Amino acid sequence: MKKLYFLFALIILVFACSPKTTAPAKQDMTKAVPKVSYDTEVSALLLKSCAPCHYPAQDGKKKPFDTYEAAKNNITDILARVELPQDDPKFMPFKLKKPALTAEEIALLKNWAKGGYSM
Repeated sequence: MKKLYFLFALIILVFACSPKTTAPAKQDMTKAVPKVSYDTEVSALLLKSCAPCHYPAQDGKKKPFDTYEAAKNNITDILARVELPQDDPKFMPFKLKKPALTAEEIALLKNWAKGGYSM
């Protein structure tokens, strides 16, 4: 009988010492990439910053960026060029004929690529 009381007391002690609340579920710590659309944001940015040189319809003679496919296929090169130091000969926009892209505009292009090139 003493063993039964001892076992009962031990069980109560174990339950009394256990945490009363459950641990919160782990939250997804990855940052959500903002949804960026080619039609509403990327095409307007490329037109503002890259035309007329990269727009054949405007007599552009350089690699075209005037379509979704062209922008998608060249985004790595576009990002590399706009992030170069402004005194680098490969920096774009060429010879600062247009203002350099802002950090927000560069982030927009990066988010478009990270987000899966939304149309």
